[in-house]
Amino acid sequence: MEQCFSSVRGFIIPFLVSLGLLISSCRSESIQQFNPFLDGKILSVEVPYEPKYLTIYDEQTELFPRSVQISPNDPDKIGVYRKFYELFLERGDDKIVIHYLFERLKPFNLSEESVVLALVDLVQRDIAYDHEKINAASWDVSYPFETLIQKKGVCSDKSLLLGKILFELNYDFCFYIFEEANHMALGIRVPEGQGTFPEAPDYAFIETTTLSPIGFVVNDPDGDELLNPIIIYPSLRGEKKFEFYDEYIHRIQEEKNRSNGITIQHLSDSKRTIYLDLITFEMKLDSMNLIALETQDQIDEYNGYVEAYNLLVIEFNEAD
Repeated sequence: MEQCFSSVRGFIIPFLVSLGLLISSCRSESIQQFNPFLDGKILSVEVPYEPKYLTIYDEQTELFPRSVQISPNDPDKIGVYRKFYELFLERGDDKIVIHYLFERLKPFNLSEESVVLALVDLVQRDIAYDHEKINAASWDVSYPFETLIQKKGVCSDKSLLLGKILFELNYDFCFYIFEEANHMALGIRVPEGQGTFPEAPDYAFIETTTLSPIGFVVNDPDGDELLNPIIIYPSLRGEKKFEFYDEYIHRIQEEKNRSNGITIQHLSDSKRTIYLDLITFEMKLDSMNLIALETQDQIDEYNGYVEAYNLLVIEFNEAD
């Protein structure tokens, strides 16, 4: 079962890094590559960053706590959750890297909706699920800068990163805590009443640990069903809502209906390659089904396509 929290270290309200320190990070020494997938295209972007910050984060553990323990009977449990997660949203030295990411997306001339979808895909696709961390005896929550640059994290790390990104885009969002599943996810504000859970009727669920459409609830990485969420509304969140949600859901449902529940946007890179080959074979087989196979060569060709198609289906099902 996924562990999203570990032992308590107490709270110390963090300071924001000074403007001078932020400006100094412009002299970046390293580049991180991201390849979000959107509307059939890979959007390759390179983001500069200052490597020394990874060391600074470790050195400032006492100023910036990474773990919390909450009693199930704590009357202010929601307040404790909120205070803890706001530590990760408040920190200032990751903002410049996140805004570099926004700048690198501008040449693609994306709509406002597509910017959100590209960044959701980036967190889901480019930030790997950290199986080594989740299997450790104990571990600390990573700050958004660390998760983005190290390109790995667990549910809390990835949800906090996406929350920070949405906050910097001025979107309203919330966090979902599923205590029974030991899982964390995120919700984005949508038009009134179109939310995923009755506990937060105006927020659509986003799973950050796997490729999944906005608004679709999947089991957590260990297969636990996500029920009875605790809703955390951080004070640090924006004002905008995802206005395009109704149209977005309609497009997703249409594609699922056409493709046996599959959306190409939410396939892994390896599965997507195989799926496109399957489509090619399906088109060829459909065209051959319209004609009479009169010669042995035609029959052999058809059977060859069927065999290749069936092998691809097996490969698709076994791909990560």
